[in-house]
Amino acid sequence: MQFWGLTPGFVLHVGAHKAEEISEYDINGFSKVIWVEAQPELAKYLQNHLDPDKHTVICGVAWDTHDDFIQLKVASNSQSSSVLALGTHAKSYPEVVIDKEIVVKTLRLDQVIPLDLKFSLLNIDVQGAELHVLRGLGHLLRNFNMIYSEVNRKYVYENCSLVNEVDAYLKTFGFRRVSTRWMFRVGWGDAIWVNEDSFSLNKRIQATMRNLKFYFFHFRLSFIYQVKSRWLNSHVS
Repeated sequence: MQFWGLTPGFVLHVGAHKAEEISEYDINGFSKVIWVEAQPELAKYLQNHLDPDKHTVICGVAWDTHDDFIQLKVASNSQSSSVLALGTHAKSYPEVVIDKEIVVKTLRLDQVIPLDLKFSLLNIDVQGAELHVLRGLGHLLRNFNMIYSEVNRKYVYENCSLVNEVDAYLKTFGFRRVSTRWMFRVGWGDAIWVNEDSFSLNKRIQATMRNLKFYFFHFRLSFIYQVKSRWLNSHVS
């Protein structure tokens, strides 16, 4: 975040889960966070454990409609829960299954977020429903300096938002994707968009080099893991 010159300010985090990122926000000086969580049990947990002077918790599915009802598919690992059915995710992570479905209410965020707040960061972690979240923000998207989100280049969830679709939508609001890190062989990753005013060729080159280091590190770990697995299998047999 500091690399792109992001000034600490308000954060809107959609797909809060258990607020695992809270320490990162604290370290980087982001003292005010609005958390949006679809699972009622998790939203209640956050309300009971977070400082209400610094954190606001909103319960509901961030969507492009308001006050509708939708089925949320709760996964066995909780973090993979989504309003969308599992796509290639089921093959990539066979240990994760849908345990149950619950009915939850949809929220357009431009109906529940204060209109006058200027946000530093929008963080989206909603398992394939990114475009629905963005559309539900309406013109409030112009109140953000940076967007960080999971992205998909495969249908990890059925009918999920693909990265090129998200790019095209955000471009209409003046955002450019400047960094992407893909997880190996599973069709999803993480991406950053910044206002085009914050974009420079030099920073793009630096970001590319940082991403290459990331890929090299994870490729090396994957290679070492495969070698060890083969060695163990050959000696066990």
